[in-house]
Amino acid sequence: MLVKAGVAATRNITLEINQQSNLAALHVPSMELVTVVGNLLNNAMEAVEDLTPALRTVTFKIYEKSGLYIFQTQNPGYMPPDVKNKLFELGFSTKPGDRGTGLASVKYQVEKHNGMILVSSNPEKGTRFTVCYPRRRGA
Repeated sequence: MLVKAGVAATRNITLEINQQSNLAALHVPSMELVTVVGNLLNNAMEAVEDLTPALRTVTFKIYEKSGLYIFQTQNPGYMPPDVKNKLFELGFSTKPGDRGTGLASVKYQVEKHNGMILVSSNPEKGTRFTVCYPRRRGA
């Protein structure tokens, strides 16, 4: 998280982190979690880079609810439905160059551990990615 906070600072992006869980019963290997969280944060920061300075804010939350660990990124950018519908396709990107593997990898990593990823976006509220992982039983 410190690295991502440093990246955000160099891009003049405010990164707000709200961690309300210690993830004690999360059964996801740390490197896979780094891949998931890193990709979500990178995409959220890229989405706000071209906005006015007052709007360059990314919020990242970690919390527990109803037996789930929830990781959530939120930014004020808007994603049209045609883009949202293709987000997890391998090779799809709105950016030029050799891109389009990050969110496909995120989806794979999340589903491999019986998790799910949800995306919502509208012009008034911005874009939110929510990753939900089940808590390990008995923990």
